Amino acid sequence: SFPTRRSSDLALQIMPAFAEAHYNIGNALFLKGRVDEAITEYQNAVQIKPLYVEAHCNLGAALGQNGRADEAIAHFQKALQIAPANPTIQTSLAWLLATAPEASLRNGNQAVDLARQANTMTGGENPLILHTLAAALAEAGQFPEALETAQHALHQAEAQSNNRLAGQLQAELKRYERRHPLHQ
Repeated sequence: SFPTRRSSDLALQIMPAFAEAHYNIGNALFLKGRVDEAITEYQNAVQIKPLYVEAHCNLGAALGQNGRADEAIAHFQKALQIAPANPTIQTSLAWLLATAPEASLRNGNQAVDLARQANTMTGGENPLILHTLAAALAEAGQFPEALETAQHALHQAEAQSNNRLAGQLQAELKRYERRHPLHQ
């Protein structure tokens, strides 16, 4: 079960260098929309336990949500060094490398490689991974394949009744038809 904020606070009082307690507090704060505070807790967790994959991933997600794509990329890269065959990490990093607002942070070819690996490892039918692969292909200038992949992702999203993702993909298909990559 998910530890409560209170139990994590108590754990930190007893043992302040308890990375898992910082991580759990970060998760609770993130879920409440308190992203800046979550970032601090995740940073504490990875400072205490540098090889804490989940903390690096959640820190990357929080930083990305906070518009700090460069720092997010660095944490996803660190997580990928620790767990190189993790499709969730590959997909998260690929998304940022394909869609980062700053051109200097984007790397379409690397994003394609990562998203293809994640797609292969998960059987090629996950609409979120296909969504990322389509964005990566578009960033790499491979628009026909981006269109095909986005259409496949749309079919999978619709089959799973994921209306939010389906709506996003419909809009993105129009961008790819005009040969425009997806930048956040």
